[in-house]
Amino acid sequence: MGDSSFISLPGSCWCVFEEEVYYLRMGQKVGKKGVEKGLEHYKEQRFDEAALEFLNVLKRTHKTEEKSPDKFVVYGYLCTIYYDTGKYRDILRYADHQIDIANSLKDSCMKAEAFFNLARGNERLSLFDKAVLFCKESITINSKRSKILGYSHLCLGNAYFGLSDFCNCCKNIDLSLAIARQTKDKRLDILANASFGIVFTTLRDYDTALYYFERALDTLHGQSETDNLDQYQRLLEVCLAVPYFRKGRQNDAMESCEDALKMAMQCKDRPVQAKCLLTFAEIHRMRKDTERANPRYESAYSIYTEIGDRYGQMEALRGMAKSTILSGDTQQALELYQRALDLSESIGNKFGTMQCSVALANLYSEDGNTAMANTYHSATRTLAGNMELFCGVCGETMGQIPEELYPLPCGHLIHNRCGPHLARYTWGRKGTRRPCPSCRVKSSGNPILEL
Repeated sequence: MGDSSFISLPGSCWCVFEEEVYYLRMGQKVGKKGVEKGLEHYKEQRFDEAALEFLNVLKRTHKTEEKSPDKFVVYGYLCTIYYDTGKYRDILRYADHQIDIANSLKDSCMKAEAFFNLARGNERLSLFDKAVLFCKESITINSKRSKILGYSHLCLGNAYFGLSDFCNCCKNIDLSLAIARQTKDKRLDILANASFGIVFTTLRDYDTALYYFERALDTLHGQSETDNLDQYQRLLEVCLAVPYFRKGRQNDAMESCEDALKMAMQCKDRPVQAKCLLTFAEIHRMRKDTERANPRYESAYSIYTEIGDRYGQMEALRGMAKSTILSGDTQQALELYQRALDLSESIGNKFGTMQCSVALANLYSEDGNTAMANTYHSATRTLAGNMELFCGVCGETMGQIPEELYPLPCGHLIHNRCGPHLARYTWGRKGTRRPCPSCRVKSSGNPILEL
């Protein structure tokens, strides 16, 4: 049951229904017509109407079918619709219902699917530790042939990204990408590449970010129009805007963001709307146009608060603080950075905490408060070490300035410029393989040549 009912996509992702399998199970029991309407509305991205149809199906379910496999599937459909529209708290509610049914029927595949829905709901609510636990539960239960195994690894990678565990993040995203290629799952391929693009954008490696986003777009454009992939299009468009702008492609950046926002507004995609507004604000701030940046930061923050995305709230607050500095209000900037710091610490996002600490150290230093500046400088060094954001070859910090990075098979990152040095010294005496300089664990071959 759990293996074949639908393909659930985590992280910044969606669900693709397999109606034929679904109908074989649903029959006339819980309202086949209602399900058909719900599926039709979903494909047309009329999410509110789709959710209403599925809720009506549940209302018409007989009490004797409370723990039925059919009801489990409908709960799964609702989880996906609420994921697409940013109603993440509702995902947890219906995933809990799925857990009850799975336990009642003692169905391990159902349980794996339910844990996965709990994981992706928690990941979007920035409850990253919980998301990691639920992903691991899902992966442990899943069979190797399960259609959601690759998505579970992707969700796990996204959760580790939220915790700034870049090594485990890259390992799991890379594993999901390998599964996508093995199973020829184009949707998973698109989403895994998009996740890598987001990682490298965050670490300010805009060239590598563009590489992954454009790979995702190439895969997307190679699919037929009947595949219902508009969600991916708007996600990728807004993700491309920041690296475009950072690489000097300002017109492309604005056009991508505008297109994504139009699509998101049409189908009430609140998460992408928030990301578009935040990206517009960033672009205007980088142009030193604070009058346009500030209201967009505030709108993005409002939507992130509405949907419960605390990571997004943190990013919006950091942007507001940067914009406030341009306006010359140091005190307000300190307050905004402190709020962002509190949020980043509460969700366990070490990279955000480090970024806020760097900014606070600089502000206090400029204000002449040496003691506070030293405190935050010390915290910055500690956080960089905890995240393993030091290149294992040259020892310099990564992620603070725009530069190309290189992912190793073990999940660690090094500077792209350091790659030739690592390749040169990978093989030791008598042809033995040297380990990655960061993890000291033997790799299966030359880490550079394997990429």
